[in-house]
Amino acid sequence: MELQTFTSRNRTELNPDIMMGLTEFEKTLTKYFDRVEIRGKRSRMVPVLLTPEMIAAMNLLVEKRNECQIHTDNVYLFARPGGLSHYRGSDCFRKAIFQIHCVLFPFMTAGKMRSKWTGDEVQAVERHLFSFITSCRVPGKKDCDSCLKAEPVVLKDRDWVAIKYYIHNRIIALKRKMNA
Repeated sequence: MELQTFTSRNRTELNPDIMMGLTEFEKTLTKYFDRVEIRGKRSRMVPVLLTPEMIAAMNLLVEKRNECQIHTDNVYLFARPGGLSHYRGSDCFRKAIFQIHCVLFPFMTAGKMRSKWTGDEVQAVERHLFSFITSCRVPGKKDCDSCLKAEPVVLKDRDWVAIKYYIHNRIIALKRKMNA
C-alpha cells in the first residue's frame, strides 16, 4: 500500500461499483471503519476496512519514518529501511508463524492448502473411490483411510480430508455437467 493511499483515505460514501459487490453486513461495516481503496486484480478498486487500532498503528508508522531511516523517496507505507522497496504482508505472516514455532506452519501457507492434484494422485483415488463419484455419494473417513493405506506412496502428501473433498468436488462438477 502506498503512503499517499493511506494518508488520503476516503471517508465518504463508497463508490457505487464497489457497493454492488458487498453484502449487507460488509456495507454496515463500512459505516464504522475507515477504508482504503487499493488496486486489486485486473486493476479493480478493492476496499480495505481499517479498525481504529490499525489506523493508530499505521499513523505511528507514518510519524516514525525518519527515526526508522525510511528514505524520503520511498512511497510505501510498509517501507523497508534504507531502500525504496516495501515489506510484503505474506512474507511477514510466514516469518511470524515460523518464529512462534507454530505446529500447523506447513498448513498455513497457501501453496500447501491449494496444491494441485497430480495425475497419479487422481488415478490412485479414482481406482479405489470412483464408485462414490458415479453414485454421487461422499466417502466417509474409513473409506478415505483405506484408500490412503492402499496407495501410501502416491498419496503421501494427502490426508483423508483432502481425499474426501476431492471426491466431493468431483461430484459437484459431475452434477453441474449433467444439469448443463
